[in-house]
Amino acid sequence: MLALRQGAARAALRPIQLTRATRRYGSTGGHHHHHEQASADEPLGTGLIIAVAGLPLSCLLYFAARRGENGEEPAITRWLRKYQSLNEVWLERNTLHSQAVQQAAADKLLFLTAPEPPTTSSGIPRLSTLTLLETL
Repeated sequence: MLALRQGAARAALRPIQLTRATRRYGSTGGHHHHHEQASADEPLGTGLIIAVAGLPLSCLLYFAARRGENGEEPAITRWLRKYQSLNEVWLERNTLHSQAVQQAAADKLLFLTAPEPPTTSSGIPRLSTLTLLETL
């Protein structure tokens, strides 16, 4: 019994060791497959490209929005007026198209409501065709 007590006392004085798995990080020797490391190149990104492209575009827009030397309208205004005249062309086209659709509807209604010519059914289509040819 004395040996049992002494063993228990020694075990109580000893620090408890917990079994923990050591943490391995991806950049260290935790890989056993021996893959090549990924390149560390970092592109400049789309933000820089947009900023660099935006500077000349904003300058171009500024110069296009300025009045001419002789007080003429800006280039953007002239460009917009060119497309504004297309509204009149499309208005005329739409009017003509609407009139054509209305005329087609009236013609269709005329054909649908017209009385059918009297026909005689003989039961044999070939016979009725032959009798029509004989009468001519």
